Amino acid sequence: KRQVDEKSFKITVEATPEKASEINETFANYTERFENLMERFDILNSSGLINETNLTSVKSMLDEISSLIKQINSSINKGDYVTAHSLMAALESKINQAEEAIQELETQESIVLGTHIAGTWFWIMLVVIILVIGAFAYYTLYMQKPGYEPKYGYRPPGSKEPPGILKKISSAAGNVT
Repeated sequence: KRQVDEKSFKITVEATPEKASEINETFANYTERFENLMERFDILNSSGLINETNLTSVKSMLDEISSLIKQINSSINKGDYVTAHSLMAALESKINQAEEAIQELETQESIVLGTHIAGTWFWIMLVVIILVIGAFAYYTLYMQKPGYEPKYGYRPPGSKEPPGILKKISSAAGNVT
């Protein structure tokens, strides 16, 4: 029998400075996108217009992204750019999914908010129209001066004849016949 000596060794793949710089820049970009997503999520969450179930699913996506960012940051701090690079593809995919989900929630919010505002304007306009009609009715029924008749205009109280010029016109019309 032949005896085989086995030796184990570890191969370490080191990133070039250019690749490390590229990974750091990409990671910074992803971190910034994540922070933007968190801000948008907080706005949606505080609006109170979105279904809690939808918010919970997006929140779990954001928690996964946060965990992945921590893993990548830890790998970069250790100088393990190979692991960091391999995790970046998953991070990009999850960020894209979260962006789409938040975009859907923002669309839902704008629809709900638009419906809410449209409903509010309807009621405001209805109240204004009712007030205008009420004011007109009140004016025509109760705000006439004593002695005013729509057919003849103003007559002094107690007078049965039309005033001044109307009297002359009616008497002239009476003479014609």
